[in-house]
Amino acid sequence: MEAGRELDAKVAEALGWDITPTAAKFNPENDIEVDYVIDDAPAECPEGLKSVTGQIIVRRLPDFSTTWEGMGVLVEEARKQGIYIDILPRANGYHIVWGKRWADNLVISDAPYGVCIGLLKAKAVAAV
Repeated sequence: MEAGRELDAKVAEALGWDITPTAAKFNPENDIEVDYVIDDAPAECPEGLKSVTGQIIVRRLPDFSTTWEGMGVLVEEARKQGIYIDILPRANGYHIVWGKRWADNLVISDAPYGVCIGLLKAKAVAAV
């Protein structure tokens, strides 16, 4: 699977974010707007952005696979789940490490994409 919004959606699902067919919407700019569950919905959240339980907020899905900012969100969310992803710069790209086995790593030229692949492998999700 290539870097982009479809991979970002797969990563969000692997993180446990609730992305349902009725919530995900592709617009002409290829953005995905989704509802995903978070535990710390702010009390001052505007009406219309919270569910009845107050735990679903509509946000734009981060660009996990294409931006360093989105990759940072992914690394932090993975850390909260006990998955520690290291990004080591090398002359030929980035060495991404996500586990304790020798096989739990890859060298790739695009760090955000590599971190996404690492998370999916750590969660045993097939990246098609």
